[in-house]
Amino acid sequence: MLKIDMHIHSIASGHSISTVNEIVTQARRKRMTHIAIIEHGPSMVGAPHQGYFWISDKLPRSFGALRVFYGCEANIIDSCGQLDLDEDKLRSQSIVLAGLHERTPYPCNLSRQENTNAIVNAMKNRAVSIISHPIRPQFPIDIATVVEVAAQKRIILELNTQYIRSAVGTEYIDQYKLLIDYAKKYDAKLIINSDAHAHYFIGDDFVLRELGKTLNLSNNLLLNFDSNNLEKILEEHKYE
Repeated sequence: MLKIDMHIHSIASGHSISTVNEIVTQARRKRMTHIAIIEHGPSMVGAPHQGYFWISDKLPRSFGALRVFYGCEANIIDSCGQLDLDEDKLRSQSIVLAGLHERTPYPCNLSRQENTNAIVNAMKNRAVSIISHPIRPQFPIDIATVVEVAAQKRIILELNTQYIRSAVGTEYIDQYKLLIDYAKKYDAKLIINSDAHAHYFIGDDFVLRELGKTLNLSNNLLLNFDSNNLEKILEEHKYE
């Protein structure tokens, strides 16, 4: 079981089932050290409105040995990399992920170059510290470009447990191998996150347990095993 999981959704996201208290209780039961409770940006169907995110910097940050970050998984809504959370709200989050999603204004029929541009441009926003699930069949990208820019900007790239599970036995698993190879080449930072929509699944270590050898993935590549560096990077993306 992973002790760090920085992508967990609560019931506020509209299609998740767990409360903040349930998530925190489960994380403490599993003796986790760091979690992030994030909600989908407001342009996604069913997501919380802009005003919801005022509370992110008002909530308790520690529960015993557990550190809790609160924030947003902002939706990238165009190839210019625009995010769907207002700038003042972005500044107040303790963590901001950004990603491409269906059920948002972002078109699902754009080219590989347009999708690449969208992510690269989103990474220009200082608040963004993690790109969620950069590899998705619906949104092909130039993996080398995304990894190189992420390395330059000290932005973490996510290995998303849900999407990797669905890639097993398909051609897309090779894209994850490629992402990891480029991360080694450019010294980009990686993290495994569960993207849990129910508290039962937080800290899921499926990627390492079942696919570590297949993906040539080791602990020293992952910020799940380097909390000091993780905290340092998150701090670098905070506004003064």
